[in-house]
Amino acid sequence: MIDLLWQNAERYHRLFTLVFGSLHVAHGQHRALADAAAARDGDRLQDVLMTHLNHTEEAVTNGYIKAHGGSDTA
Repeated sequence: MIDLLWQNAERYHRLFTLVFGSLHVAHGQHRALADAAAARDGDRLQDVLMTHLNHTEEAVTNGYIKAHGGSDTA
C-alpha cells in the first residue's frame, strides 16, 4: 500500500517540478496543512487545502499540455 501511494505521489512531484521548477511550493503547502491541522484551525486548513488543490490542478493541467505539444485535448 505504501509503495502504491509513493508511486502515485511521485507523478505529482514530477509534474509540480516541471511546471513550477521545484517542490518548494508544495512542501510549504504541506507544512501549512500540517500546522493548521495541528492547531485545529479548520478555517485556515480549508484555505490552505484549497490553495494546494488549485496549484496541483494547475500543475497537472500544464504538465499534460506540455507533454502533448500544447494541446489540451486527448
